[in-house]
Amino acid sequence: MEIFGIRVWGEPSAGGLATMGDAARDRGDWAGAARAYRASLDLDDSRADLWVQLGHALKEGGDRSGAEAAYRQALARAPEVADTHLQLGHLLKLTDRLDEAAQFYSRAHRLDPGQGDAGRELRGLLRAGVSLPREVPKDDPQPQRRVSAVARNRRALRVEPLLHRRPPQAVAPAHEAPE
Repeated sequence: MEIFGIRVWGEPSAGGLATMGDAARDRGDWAGAARAYRASLDLDDSRADLWVQLGHALKEGGDRSGAEAAYRQALARAPEVADTHLQLGHLLKLTDRLDEAAQFYSRAHRLDPGQGDAGRELRGLLRAGVSLPREVPKDDPQPQRRVSAVARNRRALRVEPLLHRRPPQAVAPAHEAPE
């Protein structure tokens, strides 16, 4: 039997197809990686890590809507993985959906405060004028915990002073001061 141009004996396993996807990804064959990851997920769709890899392959191959769907499938299976929130944030930023990107970066930072990329992305979005999420998503199963987590994130990122900073007042040079 031949799969994706590779001769194999017997029926392929989900793990074997995932390995083929990894090999295709490592050589930059994004279409081949996506095909292999999809085939693996057709056999076992429970692996959130493979949904993330499929999202990466689709994003690199130019299928941003497919990548978003794959990342969301990963989040449905493992919502506690900070890196998946980060990756979806990156994709949303690429598609100029900056408010949504900020929500996912905020979740990534909340889940793993030691992971610096989410904090850097949030600060960059703030400098670009994007408001950080103030509300908890309606579908959040633990809203009270999340509200306090968002407050902790704001303090940790030191963004609260930036949110309330007044623009600098125009000051006339001393030699132009009114008499």
